Order: sequence, then structure tokens, then C-alpha cells
Amino acid sequence: MRYNFNKGINLYKCCSYDDLRPVMNCILFQDNNAIASDGRIIVVAPLSEISNLVKEDMEKLNGKLIYRDAFKEILRYDRIKEIDNEGIILSRESNEFSIKVLFNHSDISKYPDYKKAMEIENNYLKGEIGFSITLLSNICDSVNKRQPIVTPNGEGRALKVRFTNSKIKALIMPFLFD
Repeated sequence: MRYNFNKGINLYKCCSYDDLRPVMNCILFQDNNAIASDGRIIVVAPLSEISNLVKEDMEKLNGKLIYRDAFKEILRYDRIKEIDNEGIILSRESNEFSIKVLFNHSDISKYPDYKKAMEIENNYLKGEIGFSITLLSNICDSVNKRQPIVTPNGEGRALKVRFTNSKIKALIMPFLFD
């Protein structure tokens, strides 16, 4: 039986490829959520919804960063054998081969304050805004969901994305027009 993140959860697609902001190339695990952002979008996915990890293993991930390519590698394995302070030990059920994916030790304080971004109250959105449909598509692909519900989140600050019957939430930073 698979004991890992759900197949189709590709949060690495929401991470940055910017070498000048290496923390944005990672997925942050905090408060039993997986958070991914490239600076234009941010996705907050509850671990209970995107994995079948037990609570103890979810808590071991708290405060850890995993590089986007390492997360992609994790998805290739059937089983998480162990999570420790250094990383995640993975195995395939077809043989006894295992690998350890290490946590990135970047400065977590440089990660966007996702809680603050998500708490912005809905207000009247002034002026016209635009957003990239590609960003919305990336969000949907990263959490393996379709039919997003998009609403304004603050005065021209972001568009809030959610999905029916899901606690996954995301933001898209808009392009403002005068």
C-alpha cells in the first residue's frame, strides 16, 4: 500500500525557479500544511488532504523545507519509511531499494507569510485586474483539482482560489490596470 503524498499532487509546479530567492524553490511544511509559492501564486494544502501520512509524521515535517525537485522525486516512491530531522527515507515496494531525500535548510523566515496573505478580507475590488490563466492552471495541476472557484481577495491584492469539498486554498497575484 502506498504511504506517501497522493499521486497527482505536484506542488513543485507552484515553486519558483529563481536562484536569487532559493527559499521560493522549496515547499514549506508548516501547521500540517504544505505551502508552495513562486511569488505570483501561493498554494496552501492541508497534509491530511494531500497525503495519507499519520499525524506523527505530519508533525515531523513541521518547519521543514523540501526543494521542488526533491518533492518531485518523493512522488516516484511508494512508501515513506521514516521522517527524521535530516530528511525523508523512501522505498519502493517492488524491492528493498531505498533513498533518503534531505530537507533544505534555508532560512524559513524568508518564506512569504502565507497566513497573513490568506487572511485578507474580501473588499470591493477597485479598477480592472487581469491574471494569467497559466497561473490558475498551475494551481489546479499542482493539487490535482479542477473547476476552481475564484473570488477577489482584498482591494486589488489577489484573487482567492478554492475548490468545492476541499480545504486547499490558493492566491494569485493580479496585474493591475489603471
